This record gives sequence, C-alpha cells and structure tokens, in this order.
Amino acid sequence: MTSFRRLKRAALVATLPIAVGIGFFAFSFNHSPPPPESPSAEEAAEVQELALIHSFSDGRTYPEVVEVERGVKVRLFNIADAQPHDPVVISRNEAGTEPVFADSFRVEPGNVTVVDFVPDEAGEFYITHRPHGHVIVGRLIVVDPS
Repeated sequence: MTSFRRLKRAALVATLPIAVGIGFFAFSFNHSPPPPESPSAEEAAEVQELALIHSFSDGRTYPEVVEVERGVKVRLFNIADAQPHDPVVISRNEAGTEPVFADSFRVEPGNVTVVDFVPDEAGEFYITHRPHGHVIVGRLIVVDPS
C-alpha cells in the first residue's frame, strides 16, 4: 500500500505543473486584455497651434496679431523669410526686456522653430526682435477662457 501511495503522489506531483500550465493557457485565451490606459490630463489637454512668419524684408510678423486663451498650451511654429533672427522674445514690452511664458528663441529661413508654452496671465504681449536691433514686432493677445 505504501508503494501505491508513493506512486499516486508521484503521479500527482508530475501532472500538477501540466494542469496548472493548461489552466493558465486557457485563462490567457479566455481573459480579455485590460482596457487601454486613458491619456493623462496633460496629454488630453487642448493645444492651440499657431504659425508665424517673421519677415525681415518688411519688419512684420504674419499674422501681426495672434490671440490665445490663458491657461491652454500654445504651440507656436516660427519661420523667417530672409535671414536668421536671434533672439526672438515674447515680452511684456516691445523692447523685449521683460520676457514671459518662454525662453528666447531663434528663427531661420527654411527651418521651423517650435516653441511651446502655457500663458498663465491674460493681457497684451509682444513677439519682438528688438533685443538684437530689428524692429520686427508682433502682438500676442492672451484672453481669459470664456
């Protein structure tokens, strides 16, 4: 009887991994995958995309005035028409001495410079080339969301 119990126990021990494996295999095919993770709040947030041409030939930005909502991410695509411009500043004043929202950036002909920022206050600001001596100035109007 003892040898029968040993044989039975050995058979059970030998088949247990197979049974567990089959159960896991069946579970993996019958179990639906978890739903995809929802995007984070930052990924789901709205982005305001705008494009500016910085024109050295006539000293303007096109468009001359852009309007965005406060608190909503802005992605600003910039390109120059004739020659590189460095630095370009978003500032509280036309002189470019009070930068806001983003670091200064360079624009070049044939290359798009992308600047991302979140305007955290409403008001009128300037996209200005004055720090390097050019008179190119555009305006950025930040409004409170409606």
